[in-house]
Amino acid sequence: MKKSIGIILTTIWLSISGCATPGEKFIDIRFTGDEMIEHSGKIGVAPFVDNRTGRRGGYVGYRVLMDGSQETYLVKEPALSETLTRETRQYFKKKGMQTEPISAWEPTIDGMKTALYDFDLILTARINRFECQAIKRGMTTDLTLDIDLTFYLGQADKKTLKTIPVKLTLERKELGFSEAKLEEFVNQSVKEVFKKALVL
Repeated sequence: MKKSIGIILTTIWLSISGCATPGEKFIDIRFTGDEMIEHSGKIGVAPFVDNRTGRRGGYVGYRVLMDGSQETYLVKEPALSETLTRETRQYFKKKGMQTEPISAWEPTIDGMKTALYDFDLILTARINRFECQAIKRGMTTDLTLDIDLTFYLGQADKKTLKTIPVKLTLERKELGFSEAKLEEFVNQSVKEVFKKALVL
């Protein structure tokens, strides 16, 4: 009987703690928006540049456990910049546009001269801050995601360049915790950034 009670208590604790173990964990960032054909045309998307300092390229955030230790969360690709570049292309594909990767270009009028000219639009971005914090508070977890991105949208043939800064903090309280919940929160946040910032 005592053994059964011990097993039950252990199961409850693991459920509450989210099977917490310190170390590195990985999440998959994907644009999860529905199909939304709105535009035609061709856009070239250059690799995004990660301007964060003191962080590994794949770093997304961390979770503080009850004992003060941490889980570190990374994207599955080597770098967050690769992930956001890929998913931005996916966003434009779902808007009905043809997308192709292009070489990096400096986000200035002169810099656009190095980009290919057979596109209606060209895009690049700078990642200034992207960090998710998960703080365990008893049976709940407070999720906070700080995002600071700068998109650069250019029309090379018309020599026009639009700078689109995005800086926001998103918060959510979850009962319990799982990597799936964290992944859903980050993906929902990325979707909102794309839909608000990249309106053509």
